[in-house]
Amino acid sequence: MNKTRWLSIALFVSVALNLALAGALAAQAWRMREGMRMEGRGPEGLARQLSPTGAEKARTLMRSRRPEAMELFTAIREARGDAQAALIAKPFDAARLARAMDQLRVANKSLQKHIQVGFIDLAGQVSHDDREKLSRLMPGMGPPRDRERDRHPRGDGPPPPMR
Repeated sequence: MNKTRWLSIALFVSVALNLALAGALAAQAWRMREGMRMEGRGPEGLARQLSPTGAEKARTLMRSRRPEAMELFTAIREARGDAQAALIAKPFDAARLARAMDQLRVANKSLQKHIQVGFIDLAGQVSHDDREKLSRLMPGMGPPRDRERDRHPRGDGPPPPMR
């Protein structure tokens, strides 16, 4: 096969893998969002988990940050639409798809930063007890773990070598 053919195949495989990864991440984010709603987490359930004073501060903060969050969600939807349009365009333009995926990544990071800044603001306004409650609401967070125990769960040293 000539070099151009190999590059075309490599580009196709790369795009396919990127789309599969993006789809898996989107599905995970959707399941996480639904799980948060069911467990009383996320914006809807956050205030219910806090003390009355903390809940009022959370509601006030979320109301003030909602317009910007909605703009960021709109930017993500538009970037997804642009990526989808680039993907199905005839003729296919890999550079166009790459630009659209870059924009989608930027939009996602902007929303993530907005959420994290709001979380930091809220943490600075509530009591220590409410911050402990907030720590349990964050995925992957909670009480500090014993890292040594995690490395050697049975307490009898490292696992046996793999064969």
